[in-house]
Amino acid sequence: MTAILDTSFLFALADDGDRNHDRVLAVAQNLNEPLLLPGVVLPEVCYLIASRLGHQAMRQFLSNLVASKTPIEPITLTDLARINQVLEEYADSELDFVDVQSN
Repeated sequence: MTAILDTSFLFALADDGDRNHDRVLAVAQNLNEPLLLPGVVLPEVCYLIASRLGHQAMRQFLSNLVASKTPIEPITLTDLARINQVLEEYADSELDFVDVQSN
């Protein structure tokens, strides 16, 4: 099974002051599954890291990501159509675009 990385997981991993940091770090260190990062997560997590932890932390995050060789999955038109379908179907929930794409 592939582990899909999302914004909250990556932010908690980058922020050692995050209340979930230790749990996320333990999960990351013990994962045996292949990792996959949806490309749409990158702008969101980079913005959060830069705005809350600073530009240096964001650059370090990107450097670590490159070193990890984690595959980054691009979004396709087929993905976009499915995302829109899910967002429409669950409009009352006001789901986030990134969360819908990541699943």
